[in-house]
Amino acid sequence: MQNSPRTQGATLIVSLLMVMLVLAMTMVLTAQVTVSARRSSADQQTILQARYAAESGVSRVQSQLDLMSRLLNVSALDTAVLNSSVESDMAALCGLSSLPLFTGKANLCTFPASQGLGRVTSGVNARTQFLVRTMSEGAFDAQGIPEANASVRSQFWSELFSGQQGTPYAGGQDATYAARFGLQPLKVERTHENTYRFYFKVPDLQVRGQLGASSQNIQARAAQPEGFLLISRQPFSRYALFTNHHFSDAEDEARGERVTFTDRTMFSGPVHTNQHFLFQGTPWFGGSVSSAGCPQSGIGLVSGVPDCTRPQEPGAFFGNNTLLTPEIEFAPSNAPVVCEADAKCHAPQFGGSVTWDNKYVELPTDNQEQEEVAIERGLALNGDVSELQLRQGQVSGQLRQLISYTQNGVTTRLAYGPDNKLLIQVPDGSWQPTKRDPAGVITANPGGVAAVFNGVISVSGNVQNLNGGPAADATPPEPTIAAFAGLTLAATGNVTVTSSLTYASPPCSGGHVRNSNGTVTPAACGDLTARNMLGIYSSGDHESSPGDIELVSPASCPNGFGTCASLPANARIHAVMMASQGAVRVRGHDEPVNASPFELGNIQLLGGIIENYYGAFGITDGRGYGRNFVYDPRMNDGMAPPAFPTERHWTVGLRTEKLVNGVLASEELTGLRLRGDVVSTVAP
Repeated sequence: MQNSPRTQGATLIVSLLMVMLVLAMTMVLTAQVTVSARRSSADQQTILQARYAAESGVSRVQSQLDLMSRLLNVSALDTAVLNSSVESDMAALCGLSSLPLFTGKANLCTFPASQGLGRVTSGVNARTQFLVRTMSEGAFDAQGIPEANASVRSQFWSELFSGQQGTPYAGGQDATYAARFGLQPLKVERTHENTYRFYFKVPDLQVRGQLGASSQNIQARAAQPEGFLLISRQPFSRYALFTNHHFSDAEDEARGERVTFTDRTMFSGPVHTNQHFLFQGTPWFGGSVSSAGCPQSGIGLVSGVPDCTRPQEPGAFFGNNTLLTPEIEFAPSNAPVVCEADAKCHAPQFGGSVTWDNKYVELPTDNQEQEEVAIERGLALNGDVSELQLRQGQVSGQLRQLISYTQNGVTTRLAYGPDNKLLIQVPDGSWQPTKRDPAGVITANPGGVAAVFNGVISVSGNVQNLNGGPAADATPPEPTIAAFAGLTLAATGNVTVTSSLTYASPPCSGGHVRNSNGTVTPAACGDLTARNMLGIYSSGDHESSPGDIELVSPASCPNGFGTCASLPANARIHAVMMASQGAVRVRGHDEPVNASPFELGNIQLLGGIIENYYGAFGITDGRGYGRNFVYDPRMNDGMAPPAFPTERHWTVGLRTEKLVNGVLASEELTGLRLRGDVVSTVAP
């Protein structure tokens, strides 16, 4: 039976109504989804802006830490400032009226966890006095902070070291950020007479970014949570190599014949020249490298003080005699690759910081400080010394450091042990306590209390034969310096070395190895707690000598090869050697060999060399000695032979500590870096 027309019409109407209803519901749902999506998108945009604001807060704090690092890089104290003034500043940093007499490494003060350096309403905060002195108004101006008088600089350091209380940081317009941050002072240590460490903690940074009801919290952690400021007149022993003129001698400088660092060059510690380096191939530097950029023949007196006599020219030479400027003619400045027209490339390998425009570093020109220390508690000798022998030996059944010297045909024998009590051998062969007169002259004191010895030997004249005794080059060798001993020889004239000089407990063993892929495996340095050390210093202010330290080759003997007191093949020298007006060189470096080229091998140095000119050791045809130098890493941790010469300027360096073979050792920090992670989000 068919449906009636009326029924069919009703069905059609109902169907149309259903379709319209479904369409209406779909439109409503679509509208709701669109509105929801728009709301979600708007919320996400708000949260994103809040995050950007929080990141701006992290950047704001990071910029202050970066500014601190840049200021420390140019820190220097006027040389006229007395050591006693620095002591007063360190006492003020600790909140003390004065410091106790220095008798050895000591903790001067510890800061409560909640305490920063404090603030003052006007003027200079006494706790910041040293930092204010060291970073000048000009240094701040160079960083874009003009008219930074002492009060402004004091406020900067007070806010930076504000401890747990922190300094507020806020900013932004629609989206804002807010945070509190301050480095937390921990303690001040005095490690040497002119060396202090100001330890601090880098706390986590919490920054809140806000836009309306939405917020984003970022927590930034320090890549290095603790560090310290090394405040010191740095000893020159901290260098693996230092040259004032980077030429072998004045004649080479006049001719422009530069010293070249090649693939065979490997230095593991800090290297500096007041002129320019010439790189060829891939020389390796494991520590910092710096140059002042004084031009050739451009070092002399400026207003009576040694300095560059012409404008400094930052840069280096690569394979030829054309000076290249960093960032303009070679880049990156800390990893340059310079290729010549013949496609030969030069790419020195730098493992530490690189500075091409370092300040000129002045070398001392006398040994007055060392002589004063020797007169007070060391050994002061007037006139040339024909032989000075240092070796470890037994006296009365005890291991001691032996010192014997010969002047005018008379030999004097001394000895001391870990207690630093100095004994002298008298004519009957017995050992007696010593006494010291006001001029520093040592004589016997039978039945008395032995004089204390500080390890400093000063000689007003030449030392014509420095050696480690008859068994210095035996197999096995007798150590030159006992495990407990630290010695510095400071002479006004030449010092001539005629044997190996070795430590009983060397901190390092072996040498650096250049691997087949061009990388370098440094020597193993596993005993950084070793105490024995030797410094050899020639100041060159003796009227009859240039102040060289000469290592005597057997080829230099006037009566034939090896017929005089001289070094063996592959001689070992454990010492920091400094010739401030001369050079550390091999006597006979260009004399004919005895049997075959390269038969003398290398001078195996454990320590460092500081010199006015870069003294020659050998010739590329095999005459003389090669160089196998290993830096003594203890010297980079503030250690030094007793009374070793120091730089004139007080400086402040940023450093941290790390465990090396179970021993805490310090290393340079290029800056304090914060790393951020999102912690939480609050949305409306």
